[in-house]
Amino acid sequence: MAEVEEGVVMLEKLSKGKAFFGGDNIGYLDIVIGSVFEWIKVIDKCTETQLLSQAPCLLEWGARFSSHEAVKDVLPGVAKLAGFGLKLKAKI
Repeated sequence: MAEVEEGVVMLEKLSKGKAFFGGDNIGYLDIVIGSVFEWIKVIDKCTETQLLSQAPCLLEWGARFSSHEAVKDVLPGVAKLAGFGLKLKAKI
């Protein structure tokens, strides 16, 4: 968890309050971070760690990213990912 916390703090610093990591539009880095960001939200939900509470700019970015036309219809959402994670854990 310490590594995840360090990563969240690093992403918070990288965001620099911009709309997206590349500036005003979604770029490759936003897509990569966006796919991991959903899993961080699952960790927060399942472990009650509130990792993202330390990163208000990152939370704002996540809201912009997940509501963007290019990704809003393809992101699975926290509940669906959490369910998938539980099924995967049961198989392992």
